[in-house]
Amino acid sequence: MDFFKKNPLFSALVIVCLLVFAAGVYLLVGATRELNEAESQLERVKREADNAHRSNPAPTRENLAAAKANVEALAENLSAIRQRLESGEDLTTTSDPVQLISRIQRHITSYRRMAEDAEERGFRVTTPANFGFGFERYVTESPAIPEQFVERIDLQRQVLGYILEQLFAANPVSITRVQRELIEVTPPTTTGGRPQTGTASATGDRFTMDPALSARVPDAIDTLAFRLTFTGYTDVLRGFLNNLAEFELPIVVRSIEVQRHRRDTTPQRRSSGGGSSLEDIFGPAASTTAPSRSPQTNLGATQRPVIEDNESEYTVILEYIQVTLPEGDSQ
Repeated sequence: MDFFKKNPLFSALVIVCLLVFAAGVYLLVGATRELNEAESQLERVKREADNAHRSNPAPTRENLAAAKANVEALAENLSAIRQRLESGEDLTTTSDPVQLISRIQRHITSYRRMAEDAEERGFRVTTPANFGFGFERYVTESPAIPEQFVERIDLQRQVLGYILEQLFAANPVSITRVQRELIEVTPPTTTGGRPQTGTASATGDRFTMDPALSARVPDAIDTLAFRLTFTGYTDVLRGFLNNLAEFELPIVVRSIEVQRHRRDTTPQRRSSGGGSSLEDIFGPAASTTAPSRSPQTNLGATQRPVIEDNESEYTVILEYIQVTLPEGDSQ
């Protein structure tokens, strides 16, 4: 304090210099921040300009040729997709309601007979009583079908017949439900939002497809949806899907639900092999190379496999794809 009292002018000058220095530091920091922000904004504007320039190429001959080649490649891909979806069996439909009723009756009789035929698979495929294989309402009566629905229902019948043949070829233990999408009547409008996936009607042979699950595209792709519930082992589902993958008809899988089968009284269709010895498990070569065991260590009668192939119930939703986009339309 004595120093400041003895040198008041010098002390005041030092204080002023310190204040000026602090103000300069503050201004320098602020200017640096503004400079960094300006540089960042400049870089952002440059990137936006570059993106805009790349997205709007100059109409040179090279760019026009590249664009034309791209359009031709896309058109070829669209044509290939259309041909694949339209390939397979040519399904012809009837417009006669009486003939359709006759075909539906033959459909029911044919697949009932197929389910009861145990010669090839060695067992009978179990089905519910009065099962109509998707046409339960036609089992005991022949309701009148409006003419505007005849061809569509006949197409349903043919596609469903193909699906059932692929399912029977996979040897299911039972078929408990076959449903087709509602066609005969106009579905009622609901105010409760979207219909739930596979909502069954009162007849039990028809259901409403969830729009969020469907592959339909207005004015481009139309579909026919089906839902099948059957029981069997893992190889049944695998065989069924492999059969459909042959793509003889454009049918795609939209949903698969699996749950443990509740009823365990169904006769097993797999032979036990007669024992649990090494020869039974690995073949004759194993018995000649495996070391002998004493009777006390032979647990073949009580051993169980680590992974058991249990019977399960599968619910599969399928869609038959129809391309309705005009041939020359690429929109």
